[in-house]
Amino acid sequence: MRLLACLLLLVSCAVCSAAARLEAVTTDAPPFNMLDGAAPSGFATDILREMSEAAGLELQIQFLPWPRALLYAKQNPNILIYTIARTPEREAQYEWIGPFARHQSFFWKLASRKDVRVDTLSDVRRYRVATVRGDAQTDLMLKLDIVDPALLQLVSDGDTPMRMLLAGRIDLVIANEIGIAWRMKQHGMSGTDVERTAMLMDGAGYYFALGKGTDPALLARLRKAFTEVNERGSPQRLLERYLPGCKAWANGCPQLLNLSLNGR
Repeated sequence: MRLLACLLLLVSCAVCSAAARLEAVTTDAPPFNMLDGAAPSGFATDILREMSEAAGLELQIQFLPWPRALLYAKQNPNILIYTIARTPEREAQYEWIGPFARHQSFFWKLASRKDVRVDTLSDVRRYRVATVRGDAQTDLMLKLDIVDPALLQLVSDGDTPMRMLLAGRIDLVIANEIGIAWRMKQHGMSGTDVERTAMLMDGAGYYFALGKGTDPALLARLRKAFTEVNERGSPQRLLERYLPGCKAWANGCPQLLNLSLNGR
């Protein structure tokens, strides 16, 4: 009897220990999520750390190629994925927590490329584009059939399109204002070096998500923690660490990108 009690106690402790951990998967998409050496960084990562602390969870983060991260989180309950755009196609596949930042994507060109003119999405078909495989904006672009497949290059990381743009190997990149502002900062560019052209999407926002079948108690715990950190202004405060002057939700980065609030 005493042996049985000890075994039950050990099982109970193991379950409690597992419940106290949160496994998250993400990919390199600065300044939302990135590696600083070997350490996970980025303002979405910092938000998740505050959420985990508020929820009393030990956070473990694994970086994967984005298509693998999406599949892993979708197929395995209780695994959190970030930073993920909430789209109609993904709606039924995940449980959603957020949003914590605006999801609005544009096509961008070098200001020096006067030969590239994109006034509407139909103009994109004339130009070379590079984008990340499996990304929501990539999926939408392919669904709308606005790019010539012969001029499209799918890559595995977010910095490659910017390097290709600077090298003259492509004509357009797709990005939100926060992402392009970070890339420009890393490449020593100013706000006058790029121009925003046609908008591709104005989505529901950027989220944290977990696969269907996730433990309802864990989901409720994380949603409560997100509400706490969001109400104290953590998303904006943490973004300011990486890109002072950018807004997590309203107006993006107009000062850094030399944009008017209403125009291009």
